[in-house]
Amino acid sequence: MGLTGSLFMLEVYDRVLPSRSVPTLIGLAIITALLFLFQGVLELTRGRMLVRIGNQIDWRLSDRVYDLVVRLPLRTRGSGDGLQPVRDLDTIRSVLSGSGPAALFDLPWLPFYLAICFAFHPLIGVTALGGAIVLVFLTLLTDRLSRQSVQKASNYAAARNRLADASRRNAEVLVSMAMSARLLAR
Repeated sequence: MGLTGSLFMLEVYDRVLPSRSVPTLIGLAIITALLFLFQGVLELTRGRMLVRIGNQIDWRLSDRVYDLVVRLPLRTRGSGDGLQPVRDLDTIRSVLSGSGPAALFDLPWLPFYLAICFAFHPLIGVTALGGAIVLVFLTLLTDRLSRQSVQKASNYAAARNRLADASRRNAEVLVSMAMSARLLAR
């Protein structure tokens, strides 16, 4: 279905323009619209299924994670973020509900798609293959270049959340000592 628009244009230039056939154009437009509609329904269904899978994992693990959050301070004396397991579970749920797994499901179809492109014309196939290689390269490069920044941002977010949690727990003292403005600036 990823080739629907290309096939439509190919047929328009191959059949409709030389013959000036309006019924053929209307027929092709209806078929193309139905294929795009079908693709949209499939994407919607797949997205909903992934959201349900993420919610199911969250539902199954949330009790254990809550128990871990409650018991963790009793087992360790560290000053770590006590709510980090909850955020980790939220991250897992959001990754599973996002577009990452959908891309992995589409990956096995790539050779089939490339074979169809090569069947149309070798230059179309080479262009599609080159585009796929460029996308893989850019993905790996982006991951490598942003890994340190993402880790730094994650650490800052964890520190901010710890400070906010401590401020929430000590709200009465902060307000009575007029320190909330300083903590806000921090």
